[in-house]
Amino acid sequence: MIKDKLMLIVAMLLFGSLGVIVTNSNLLSTEITMFRGIIGGLFVFLFARITKKETRKSTLKEKMFSIAIGVLIGINWIFLFEAYKYLSVSLATILYYMAPFILIIYGIVLFKEKIKLVQIICLLLAIIGVYFIMDNPLFGSTQYIGVVFALVAAIIYASVVSVNKFLSDVPVFEKVGIQLLSAGMFIAPYVAIQNNFSFSYTNDQWFTLLMLGVLHTGIAYTFVYIAITRLKSSTIAIMSYVDPLSAVLFAFLLLQERLYFIQWLGVIIIMMALSIHERFILSFKKR
Repeated sequence: MIKDKLMLIVAMLLFGSLGVIVTNSNLLSTEITMFRGIIGGLFVFLFARITKKETRKSTLKEKMFSIAIGVLIGINWIFLFEAYKYLSVSLATILYYMAPFILIIYGIVLFKEKIKLVQIICLLLAIIGVYFIMDNPLFGSTQYIGVVFALVAAIIYASVVSVNKFLSDVPVFEKVGIQLLSAGMFIAPYVAIQNNFSFSYTNDQWFTLLMLGVLHTGIAYTFVYIAITRLKSSTIAIMSYVDPLSAVLFAFLLLQERLYFIQWLGVIIIMMALSIHERFILSFKKR
């Protein structure tokens, strides 16, 4: 149990440090997406093969579905990485965590789900939080572009979560491996043309790409999917906050990002709304 908790915390810290590394990499979002997806996907496949964790193979239809989801993941990463550059790591990460509230809207519009009063309150709180984050006299067109990119990334991520529900019976590591590889491969032709089919990076950039692929994707995703099969939902929900909170801390310590009081208030309101929503979901599942 302690080992599983530690694995999940490490994965969340890796995800939390992603923004700082991407911001300092001097690499294009498309380049990071390609290498992160391909290297991470290969790592997950290698892990599954060595450990022989899965025996059932997915069908062709399931594989094609996973590929389509992988393309969405790739687009999601590009928007998120661009948000880091236009906005800030702290705010982009917090806005990215609007995804659960977008899932509420999806549930109402697409799946005709009945919405509870607490969900409406959480959604309204989250919207107020976003307004406070943008209530900054220094906010210009560049920052607003970053807000749009972060929210688009959240919308796409919510779509990935929704569609992945249809693949609940597919072997986890095969599904994740296909999706990560697809995320990288779909953008590969564009990146190749963009670089004139010459990938000439500095040693530091190659190290960054390998680190993002192996550590922040392959190992992080493997840790997450091992841990979530063994831990309680309540434990997973609590530990998931390590990601956004560590992202804000890393950005403060390593990038000297500073937020105004009103923006901190927006961050706190969004995190509070997330916490209330998670508690509601967990209590609802226990009924």
